[in-house]
Amino acid sequence: MINLIEIENKRRRILDGIVSAYFVIGVLLFIISNKIYENTFIESYLMFIIPIVPSIALSLLLRKIMNRIERKNIPLIFHGILHSCSTGSVILLVFLSMNYYIPIETKGKETLPIIEFARLSGSKGDRHNGQPYALVLRNGILKQIHIHENEFLIMNGTESITINVSKGILGYDVLTSYNINFK
Repeated sequence: MINLIEIENKRRRILDGIVSAYFVIGVLLFIISNKIYENTFIESYLMFIIPIVPSIALSLLLRKIMNRIERKNIPLIFHGILHSCSTGSVILLVFLSMNYYIPIETKGKETLPIIEFARLSGSKGDRHNGQPYALVLRNGILKQIHIHENEFLIMNGTESITINVSKGILGYDVLTSYNINFK
């Protein structure tokens, strides 16, 4: 005779595995979203607002269901983290991808002054091995434009960078290419 408790336990383990996999996939999607964000002139606070707003709604709506799957009363903050990193990441990736991959207008070239040249932290916090970038200010948005290593090595005295920009379908500008104006 089939034991109903064993069937229920197996069903819960499967659902728990699905939720865990969705969380991990969401974290990977957030990393992909960050790569698209690097080339989009968008306010940085939107990278937090877009995943958090749906996570609050989903946490409140699905809390009882999720607690039944886990068979314990999990605090609301952990539900928020789960939904931010899973469904919030999916929504963020769709938002950024639509704007990035569906251009509606080519805006042309703009020359911007370079505020600073630096490197992102590399492995173990070492700044000598990190990705070089040029920091620019465009329409009130600070943006790190990641540059090639060979360009970084010869940048002494460089004051500006010329960027090609297109407008995405959601109205945010996208960096399509850049040229450093060497002296």
